[in-house]
Amino acid sequence: MRYKAGDKALRDIGKELNVATILEGSVRRAGDQVRIVAQLIDASTDEHLWAETYDKELTKIFAIQSDVAQQIAAALKAKLSPAEKERLEKKPTENLTAYDYYLKGREYYYRYRKQDNENAIELFKKALELDPNYALAYSGLGESCAARARRYEFPQAWADSGIAVSKKAISIDPNLPEAYTSLSIAYNQKGWHQKALEAGRKAVEINSNYAHGNQLVGYWNLYTGKLDEALQWLKKTVLLDPSDPFNFYGIGVVYFRLDDHANAEQWFKKGIELQPDFVYTYVALSLLYLSQGNYNQAIEECRKILSISPDDVVGLNAIGDAELFLRNFAEAKQHYEKAIAKISSRWNVYTGRCNTTGLGYIFWKMGQHDEARKMFSQSLKLDREELDQGSEWYILPYDLAAINAVQGNKTEAYKWLQKAIDAGWRTYRLGLIDPLLENLRNDEQFKQMMSQLKAKVDEMRKRVEEKENK
Repeated sequence: MRYKAGDKALRDIGKELNVATILEGSVRRAGDQVRIVAQLIDASTDEHLWAETYDKELTKIFAIQSDVAQQIAAALKAKLSPAEKERLEKKPTENLTAYDYYLKGREYYYRYRKQDNENAIELFKKALELDPNYALAYSGLGESCAARARRYEFPQAWADSGIAVSKKAISIDPNLPEAYTSLSIAYNQKGWHQKALEAGRKAVEINSNYAHGNQLVGYWNLYTGKLDEALQWLKKTVLLDPSDPFNFYGIGVVYFRLDDHANAEQWFKKGIELQPDFVYTYVALSLLYLSQGNYNQAIEECRKILSISPDDVVGLNAIGDAELFLRNFAEAKQHYEKAIAKISSRWNVYTGRCNTTGLGYIFWKMGQHDEARKMFSQSLKLDREELDQGSEWYILPYDLAAINAVQGNKTEAYKWLQKAIDAGWRTYRLGLIDPLLENLRNDEQFKQMMSQLKAKVDEMRKRVEEKENK
């Protein structure tokens, strides 16, 4: 869609998207009739590989889609497996209005904003009212419900709803990759990374070129600290879908954790070009600048989030963290308290701590130890509840390590810090400058742990560089 109004040559578009072949065309509708003109073009030569015009009733739209896909496969001399052919010929629903609601719901879902997520849920529900056995609509609803639990700061019960609805989709169609990605996301919201990875791999097993499935397998490897493997999956995802900002963001995060800051910054900025209001990229850039000691630039990136959405909890937590690293306690306190007033205690998935933990540290430094302990107890309650429910997030043990480090409980702090590393925490550069770990910084044990983690990261980066230089 970003090329719709422009006049770029197909050759340039092909280079930008890193594709060899482009499908273009038009759709015109008059009443119940539809005319579809489609042509397949070699992006490097402008040669037309195939073209067709369809004049059909709108009710035949799925047959047209199937025919176009199979004609393209033939033009590209691609051999379709029986499973792929069956997938192309399968109708998702008999109700075209339900299909329309589903497509609109997906469009809203992939904008990654809170109000868009609300719209997506309503549209998927409308689709299901018209077709109660519409597996794709259940998958969209399941994914949207699950996303509410962490991305949009709703209670964890939404993740449970996401699991139930996703399983409903699978019961209707066990060979639907979207149903497994929906289940995968719901599992991840619960912190069940291994289950999430299994469901994501099942989606890719059904359809190896399903972009969303590849993306999730990449992210779950990232979350468990397997950075080189994560990069491989996410790089493939960008080839399959160069329009999703989460792909560029994810690759940037991998490079950041691999200590390749130049590549990280480049990928983050590509994501911002694609979607300037995608707030997670600004948070990631902020952390990148924090790790470099470029605190003012880090705060500037967070302010961009608040200029887009002044009450965004992700932005408030991020700028609170940045101000905390800069030791601007009054400013950090103000941002944390504003975020907590909106959501209560909540982790910052990106820095790996609860906002109440950051606020507790500020009270501790101000000598208000009773207030600090109240904040820490809120964080501890949340962390322990999640761990008791089987969460595998590294942010939980990292948060517990930070709380203990601030209060001088070094034995506990090191125990939890090691658990964080085992679970996938890799941003040792932030750990080296995190104010909450300052009581550990001069200890030989801390230096050794960070040195060992650096060696692990260096080893993964070396494997990536060897693969990229082949």
